[in-house]
Amino acid sequence: MNRRARPKTYGFGRLLTGILFLLLLSSMALIAVVSSVFTRVSIQELSNRIVQQTLARVELRIEELLQQAMTHNEQTRRLLEGQQLAVTDFKALGAFFAHSLEGLKDLTYLGFGLETNGDYVFAERLQDESIRVREYVIGAAGQRVIQDWRWRGPVRELVKVTPWDGYDPRQRPFYQQAIIARTNAWTETYQFWRGSERGTVPGVTLATPFYGSDGKLVGVLNADFDLAALCKFLDAVRQGMAGYAFVVERRRDGGRKLIAHPDPKVLPAQTDSGPNALTELRDHRAAAFMRTVLADEQSLRRVLGGTSVKFEADDQQFFGGARRLMLPGQPTWAIGVVIPVNDVMAGVYRNDRRAFWLGLICLALTAAITVGVARRVSEPLRALTREAQAIGRLELRANSATVSRVTEVATLANSMADMKSSLRSFQKFVPADVVRDIVTSATEARLGGQRATLTLFFSDIRDFTAMAEQMTPEALVSHVGQYLGEMSEVIQRAGGTVDKFIGDGIMAFWGAPRENQHHASHACRAALQCQRCLVGLRQAWLQSGRPPLHARIGLHTGSVIVGNIGSESRLNYTALGDGVNLTSRLEGLNKFYGTEILLSSTCVDAAGQSIITRPVDQVAVKGRVEGFVVHELLGLPEDGNERIHRIVRLTTEAFGLFLQGDFRAAQAGYQELAAAYPEDAVAALMEKRCAEFMSRPQPTEWETTFRMKDK
Repeated sequence: MNRRARPKTYGFGRLLTGILFLLLLSSMALIAVVSSVFTRVSIQELSNRIVQQTLARVELRIEELLQQAMTHNEQTRRLLEGQQLAVTDFKALGAFFAHSLEGLKDLTYLGFGLETNGDYVFAERLQDESIRVREYVIGAAGQRVIQDWRWRGPVRELVKVTPWDGYDPRQRPFYQQAIIARTNAWTETYQFWRGSERGTVPGVTLATPFYGSDGKLVGVLNADFDLAALCKFLDAVRQGMAGYAFVVERRRDGGRKLIAHPDPKVLPAQTDSGPNALTELRDHRAAAFMRTVLADEQSLRRVLGGTSVKFEADDQQFFGGARRLMLPGQPTWAIGVVIPVNDVMAGVYRNDRRAFWLGLICLALTAAITVGVARRVSEPLRALTREAQAIGRLELRANSATVSRVTEVATLANSMADMKSSLRSFQKFVPADVVRDIVTSATEARLGGQRATLTLFFSDIRDFTAMAEQMTPEALVSHVGQYLGEMSEVIQRAGGTVDKFIGDGIMAFWGAPRENQHHASHACRAALQCQRCLVGLRQAWLQSGRPPLHARIGLHTGSVIVGNIGSESRLNYTALGDGVNLTSRLEGLNKFYGTEILLSSTCVDAAGQSIITRPVDQVAVKGRVEGFVVHELLGLPEDGNERIHRIVRLTTEAFGLFLQGDFRAAQAGYQELAAAYPEDAVAALMEKRCAEFMSRPQPTEWETTFRMKDK
């Protein structure tokens, strides 16, 4: 008889141990893989942020240098307007240049040359930080001489008088370039002539032609700075990051030239330019970046668009980013940043190795310990990822610092905290959504607008002038500042864009720059919340002895032009159009009707059933022929009570009779409303209006539109 084969059996303890071991091993392997992938993605994203932050920091520094020169030349040009310059004026002009150099620490030369005879005066900063003033003038003997003055504070000492060395500013490239441009002109980098004291150093010159009232050229101002200051700044920037930044100039001959670097020794000679100059560049990483990234149109568009790219140099990979100086009148410079990939990813590789050995130890202990250790290791990186994503959305709340013992992670956490602090400062000056779009797109704001349907918000403080006369300026600013701050916070929480403060008034809108399908509803909710917030503020103000504030609000939904309005040098993100004026008029109508929040019919229609309103009157504001129905905002459906519903019902019935011309019935309706709610100013006003209509001879057709006139 065949016996049935018995299956192989295992002990329960061994089987359970094996199953738990396989499950734990699989889970740990999966966690290790997912954590590694997300860690790499996070590090790459943060590296790109560091590149862009460094580019912005260097760009700001360069613009500061350029602006110093431009501001000085403009101030000097205005100072010289209408002056008939002579050699005797050079002493005062040299003193002015010397004093300017004492304040403008980054500038090297300040000078002015006359067109008539080539007389020239300039002040320069020497190696010991003293100031030398040199004058090329006709001496007492009728010969052209050079007078050198040493300037130490207010003391001016004549050092020496030497024969003319043949220098004529009119023959210098910067002078000729200013004459051709007839306005501010930046030179390409070139070697400054320093005489025998310091030799030659590379730098750039801003040349500004100065014309007399007759339109003839009087002379040319020049403000120079050598590139040593910029190199020092780049070296300081390098101390806080794995890579470094440098500056490249696009030459007129079509070539690109490295002009500023943390290590000035790698800079090429000034004669090295043109398409083949990169072969002589001693920094192979910068040369590879310029050759493979800046010269490739596709890569150039990516880096200028705010995305870092990878490139290879000396058998090593790097992250690279670039940004051009885009403002009019600036030199044709580009800023580059390179970061070694290995330096950025070293922490990731190290963490991978640690995670492997830690996993083996945790596997030998217990599953609970394994899970706890994994969470502890990955939590700082997850926190940094959340921080990076929040910064990408421009959510800049000051959170608790991310603590990690990994150097790279701690450095990134500190850098992100600094970046958030800087962005929070910038965000206070313009609407948050506008700043968010600029930061996330990494593009420059441009002049222009587009037509859009928005809900606009105007508010004003009731009896502000009388209150202001009774307070000191300091107390008034503090009081109104608290009011504007609280109201702005309510508007922003509701998704609105605070456009501007007009004295004690606020202009805001919903629907731009971010699209909002429910802009009318959100605006109405914000208006109600503003009034409720003021109730609490008034109690606190009364307790502290400060006068209470009451706000009037107008809301309108309509088509306007919204965008960057202004000039190329100064923009304001705002809205323009008839709808803006109408909203302002609605705010002012509150005073006439004794209300707090008035809405146009279009706003009521757009908000729909999300708000509770009542009709107030049919009004034609100043500047408009046709009238429209004005509504008062009373509340929201979720907080509506029997009182609000009764007010809405009585008002709607009475106003309907009013529009039909049945003024007697309408008066009775408003009288019933006034009797139930004696404080209702609308009921009292409209009851009076009905009485006035009944006192007139009955026409063929009643004109019920009330036409407002400014007093």
